[in-house]
Amino acid sequence: MRRIHVQRTLVSLSIAAVLVAGCTAPSAPGTVWIGFVDGSVSVTDQDEHWLAALKARLIDRLDFGDAVIVYGISDRTAERAPLFEGRIPPRGDGMMEEAAARETLESVRSEVEQRVRSFLANVTPSRHTDILSAIRLIPSGSARPVRVLYLSDGLESTETLDLEKTAIVDPPALARRIAELHALRPASLHGVTVSFVLDSPATGVRPRVNSRRALEDLFRALYDDYLGAHIATFDSSTQENDFARVGGAE
Repeated sequence: MRRIHVQRTLVSLSIAAVLVAGCTAPSAPGTVWIGFVDGSVSVTDQDEHWLAALKARLIDRLDFGDAVIVYGISDRTAERAPLFEGRIPPRGDGMMEEAAARETLESVRSEVEQRVRSFLANVTPSRHTDILSAIRLIPSGSARPVRVLYLSDGLESTETLDLEKTAIVDPPALARRIAELHALRPASLHGVTVSFVLDSPATGVRPRVNSRRALEDLFRALYDDYLGAHIATFDSSTQENDFARVGGAE
């Protein structure tokens, strides 16, 4: 338990360092991008779907001054180290500074894709899906824009809540219960923009207990109404233009 606690503390400190760096930088602060990629057993044959969404919605939108952290969703999401974390320097005033920053930008874009591709290819799918503990990994009170991308079916499946088997009847009430279970504070994610890219299940699959509409109602009750964030999209599209670009790196 001590090792896990230390690991989570180090991850939190690294995120805090990114945010502080953004607040003290002389140039306009960039965006903090946080990605969560589902590697649980409830999601199958989604590797290329996830990678296409990751590229369109996060990787291609990374820009000068941004920071990026990507986690794998598992049975203990909040206790795992990131798959990748890095920072891209500001563009800089001179040609040499801009060239160095652009090289880092391209390197980070490439590395994010490689790390997630490796994770999807080699992960041992967990039987449980701990999506909700990931909320604790999202920084609050940041002076920088924070954009969160979930690549998941949205089906929390843990001992305390199993949305694969339990129907959502009252989304606001369940959202309040989730907030209590995870010690979440009201409006703690004010200003954070969240996007969900759901899985693209094969045709003929048995209908799930909870429809996507029911899941969306629950997550909007939790993120929008309780935590003060904004869910921009909740669908399976890889190309939806939900996040405005920051800066101008092309």
